[in-house]
Amino acid sequence: QLTDHFKAGYTALYNGSEFPSNDDGNVQDKIAGFWLSNVSLQYAIKQVSINFIVNNIFNQKYSVFTDFDGVSSNIYYPG
Repeated sequence: QLTDHFKAGYTALYNGSEFPSNDDGNVQDKIAGFWLSNVSLQYAIKQVSINFIVNNIFNQKYSVFTDFDGVSSNIYYPG
């Protein structure tokens, strides 16, 4: 809490490394893990609050879903 009316926050989420979907034999390399960092600022007075949130503050690119095509490559989403 910064003052009686302002609060600041920081969130760090880690997604560990994982094998692509459909790679049941785990023949492909693991997809690297990543950190996702978010910050927030809140102003509250009486029964009113205003929130400001910035997600992915370092603008890191990452894949939320990776699929193994069964031959030799991975398909990333979002691409």
